[in-house]
Amino acid sequence: MLRSDLRKRRANVGGAYSEVPRTREFARSTSTVACPWAGPPRTAIYIRRTNTGIMKASHWLIGGAVILMGACKKEPGVGGKAEIRGHVFETPWDDNTNQPAGPGYFVGDHKVYIVYGDNDYFDDDVDTDPNGLFVYSWLRKGTYRLFTYSECPTCPGEVEVFSKTVEVGDNKEILDVGTFEVEKW
Repeated sequence: MLRSDLRKRRANVGGAYSEVPRTREFARSTSTVACPWAGPPRTAIYIRRTNTGIMKASHWLIGGAVILMGACKKEPGVGGKAEIRGHVFETPWDDNTNQPAGPGYFVGDHKVYIVYGDNDYFDDDVDTDPNGLFVYSWLRKGTYRLFTYSECPTCPGEVEVFSKTVEVGDNKEILDVGTFEVEKW
């Protein structure tokens, strides 16, 4: 089949696709499926028999869109561009007097935990930097619970939990949860 014949047939069809010569048994087409919040686009390759007819591109697009609409709902967690940050401030206490033993300071190497959504167990933890700063990056929209532990000689297990719940409402939001004030006995 001549190239000019293919152009004529494409114009007659409306430009959606061109007819494949009958000498080939299979034809190859590609389509790119993009879900902006689920990572990079993926390319799928479809192979169809040419002698049984060609399915219109609109059918492939509609079918792919229906599948992707259900597959792209994302739960809270890693995969977005939002960020949650805060500080941990530690006050030293004297065991004998039950009074502060000196001025407080922002503490480094203190664990802060995060729970994605309504999970029962923590999903990740980070250590604070030398200035007491902790950062959770690359989060999606959703609800997050942050918590850390403090020494407490009068509490059961001698540990007290400090917790904050935050809601990330935008994919590029930067939330500052403030300061966790813990005690060192």
